[in-house]
Amino acid sequence: MMLRLAMLSLSRHRGRTALSVVAVAVSVTAAILVSSLVDGIEGGFLDQLIGTSGHVRVEAVDEEAEELGTFSVETVISDYRSLRNRVSEHVDEGGIATILEAEALLLADAGRRNFPVLAVGVGLGKDGNPRGLYRDVRESLEESGRFPPGEGEVLVSRRVVELLELDRGDSVVLLAEDVTGSPYHLELEIADLYHTDDPDFDRTTVFVAHSTVEELIYQIGATRRMPIFLDNRGAAESVAATLGDLVPENVRVRTWREIHESFLVTLELFDVFELMILVLMMVVAGGTIANTILMGVFDRAQEFGTMRAIGMKRRSAFRLVIAEGLAISLVGIALATSLTVPALAAVPEGGIYIGEVGVAFGIGERLTPILTACSYLTAVVTGLAVALIGAAYAGFLLRRAPITTLLRED
Repeated sequence: MMLRLAMLSLSRHRGRTALSVVAVAVSVTAAILVSSLVDGIEGGFLDQLIGTSGHVRVEAVDEEAEELGTFSVETVISDYRSLRNRVSEHVDEGGIATILEAEALLLADAGRRNFPVLAVGVGLGKDGNPRGLYRDVRESLEESGRFPPGEGEVLVSRRVVELLELDRGDSVVLLAEDVTGSPYHLELEIADLYHTDDPDFDRTTVFVAHSTVEELIYQIGATRRMPIFLDNRGAAESVAATLGDLVPENVRVRTWREIHESFLVTLELFDVFELMILVLMMVVAGGTIANTILMGVFDRAQEFGTMRAIGMKRRSAFRLVIAEGLAISLVGIALATSLTVPALAAVPEGGIYIGEVGVAFGIGERLTPILTACSYLTAVVTGLAVALIGAAYAGFLLRRAPITTLLRED
């Protein structure tokens, strides 16, 4: 009954009603956009982080080298196949990968052109295809789509190919220092080109088969780390605890949260930023709606005074104003939903191009907004709260006003 009376009352004051509806729609739209952008940034960060570390990582550790920030080809897990077999008894073997790296020179044109790179050797188990492993690299491959490459092949970024004036199918040489301190080189064919949103990564990283790096640094049967991808990342802690009892002393097991602890603090700052924006919107939009509803209430002061004089209780008048605020919020939320949800759905699969600005902030060249049910509900609750708080303020002033004061209003 109250909602019906509120709708009739609002329809008689269309100008102010429209202003209140627009204020709610703007606040909900802004909340949806901010939440989806923040979720997109966080999702992009997590995809990149987990894509290199896995949900759980088994890795060789050299504490002295870690403290010095140095890279050593001697820090490896020996006989990693035996360890992988033990690990596969507790997790899906298809989610286990092996990574062995070597600092090398990429030589072209008989050594007249060279580029320092990190050669990343990637190995997968039987039927292994961890979907998150270097996803951006895998999805950007132009021709073969095969990741990792086969023996005798190398994946190079488009940026490096342009700098060295090479092309797919050309031969290059990887030159590195092996575990004995001697130089060793391998001639490889460029099998495919990749491209990511991180120019620094593209300029410094090439991908080869795991066995290629084993031969290059003379660490046959060894690996440096073993990223493990799970169907449920929430199970990472329990899996890490189980695997911790299986590894030798020079090997440790960490979860993605432990590996990327400092980055996760940055992501928490995004959540704080999102909350601050939502609070600011509630204050601004709430003030606008409160003033608009208040003006509408006192424009009808004599009407409310008459209803109070013939028996309407203060509580009923307050509830009528709240009903008007509820009606305004529902219409505003519907308007915001009809505008933002289709717009976000229309965003291309690759995301929105933001160029060097995104690269500078570590987000990448493209940003993909993510609208989750939680984000949408947060925006809806924000819109409801804004309208109802504004209406409650106007209703509170109306409730306190004496009948005589309302009847004297012109």
